[in-house]
Amino acid sequence: MLGRFGDALGTSISLSLGNSTLATVAVAAVLFAASVFVFYQLLQQLYMHPPTPERSERERFDAFAASFELSPREREVLRLALDDRTNAEIAETLFVSESTVKFHMRNLLKKTGCKNRVELLAKYADVPPV
Repeated sequence: MLGRFGDALGTSISLSLGNSTLATVAVAAVLFAASVFVFYQLLQQLYMHPPTPERSERERFDAFAASFELSPREREVLRLALDDRTNAEIAETLFVSESTVKFHMRNLLKKTGCKNRVELLAKYADVPPV
């Protein structure tokens, strides 16, 4: 339908301008620019989604921890586990025994529904930025 409208508009403009080639070219250029502008606006509205602001890593971590109701100590263990630290390294950093770290890690896995540390890290990595 828009094509027919464009044909009719072009014909009427051409008839009104007569034999002036320069005026015809100028009008055609303006109409072309307008159609490109309208196309771009429609393209943005229909197909291009506005970028969503990225969460900071801290906001992402806090949202993950809050969604599983992690205790402050579980949050510390998770933060260090995300840095690929072993249980022994986590224990040394937090000044606790390795069995205490295992206890907190077991609670983390239970709360998040994960079977192992790799699954926990993958679940955290899948948290969508919002």
